[in-house]
Amino acid sequence: MMIIDEQTINSKWRYLQAKLSTQFGADIDTVNTLYLIGIQESGAGFDKYSKDEKTSLITIGNNKVMSYFGYYRQAGTEENGWPAYKQIESTENLSQEKKDVLIMEGIIRYFIEIEYI
Repeated sequence: MMIIDEQTINSKWRYLQAKLSTQFGADIDTVNTLYLIGIQESGAGFDKYSKDEKTSLITIGNNKVMSYFGYYRQAGTEENGWPAYKQIESTENLSQEKKDVLIMEGIIRYFIEIEYI
């Protein structure tokens, strides 16, 4: 597993935020980005979603980016066709700061992987 250094993460994160903000015409934070990843991974496209569906899409995004570090793996699909993930390793022992860094690094990896950045 390649670890991206903090300076590169911060630089790429600022670039990604600017690019997404320009594309979507809104300020983009981590939660918005996980939501976009969830939409992309679910194949659902942009639509009006209920609060529960939005929460599920953010969770899909989170699980996808944490899968890069072995915390989750995709385990089939839900009834609605959205990806289902299985937790492989607990994140309980990680500090919130460490989780935030992993999520940000995972987001960067995701957008590199899909050749957006």
